[in-house]
Amino acid sequence: MRYSLLSQFQGVLVGAAIGELLGVAWATHLSQPDQSELAQPQLFLGHPERQAQQLLASEPLSLSAPAWGRLTVLGARSLVERGELDLADWQQRFQSDVELGHPEGLGAEGLAIASLPIALFFHEDETKLYRKLSQLYQCASLPPSSVLSSAVLANFVLSLAIAQALQNQLQPQELIPQIINALTRLEAQSADPIADSETIAVLMQQLAQVQTLIQQNASLEMARSQLCQPLQDTALPNAQFISPMMAALYCCLATPQDWHLAVLRSLQMKISPQLVATLTGALAGAYNSLAGIPVGWRLALDRQHSGISTLKSIWQVVESEAEVIELATHLLATWSGTYDTQKFPVKRCQVPAIAAPRVIRPR
Repeated sequence: MRYSLLSQFQGVLVGAAIGELLGVAWATHLSQPDQSELAQPQLFLGHPERQAQQLLASEPLSLSAPAWGRLTVLGARSLVERGELDLADWQQRFQSDVELGHPEGLGAEGLAIASLPIALFFHEDETKLYRKLSQLYQCASLPPSSVLSSAVLANFVLSLAIAQALQNQLQPQELIPQIINALTRLEAQSADPIADSETIAVLMQQLAQVQTLIQQNASLEMARSQLCQPLQDTALPNAQFISPMMAALYCCLATPQDWHLAVLRSLQMKISPQLVATLTGALAGAYNSLAGIPVGWRLALDRQHSGISTLKSIWQVVESEAEVIELATHLLATWSGTYDTQKFPVKRCQVPAIAAPRVIRPR
């Protein structure tokens, strides 16, 4: 194994946290009337590390931004406490979150980020992964059915990419054909073949574009022009949700072994920066693990502003990166069948070797 499964679980959640932080900071910066050099089209071309640090250190962050990652934490905690996908518990947690004044997370974009723990928890079974994602979206009651179909299928594409990374089977040149094959299998099993066929056809067309861009080593400008335009000739009411998913997938596959470059490029896509950066950070975190995320960027999560960490100001339900790492550790423990997750070793020197069946092999 290139990385331990534990480090990959941690990489997904921490990567999503930093990605959302960058996306919120970038969107906040663009909304300011007196934009500095960071707002120019040449974002990050000169000194990417320095300019990213400026974004991460910017204050105040927009507290009005939809903190979708908060739902990721709530969902992961439910999986840890229940040991399975308990839809009633998820619905109760989401409803409590709405009552606390956060109604923005229940849309398709929020659910895409909220479902990251499901991608982790069911990564070894493609069929179960899709079924659980469908159940989550149905629980959220996203009407009409075509919206549900396009949202959950687009989410399944990225979740499947995360699952492939967690099983050490993500090959950038081979991932898109594997996803297309998975969509073909789903279409054959669909209970509503007419509605799903249209969505799958649009997804396959977009995936083929991503594959072509990767094979041709296309420039970021070309990728942006092809992937981030409104989808034409489709009646899908939620088709605009597909483009951010494709943008995140492209950013990861174009530079798979460089987490920070993938996330920086996601901001340059100029489409839904918060959503694309969060999903890119999660997928790149699954592939590169926690070890592949720059320490300087991780420290930004704990930077204090008026006595409150940056992470808490955005997600509100966690205080620090250490809590996110501990949550990922307990999520892995629950997935692996640990009876009491509180006794699961958290220290690095005590990390056990755990993976899906047939992944760990003798040398």
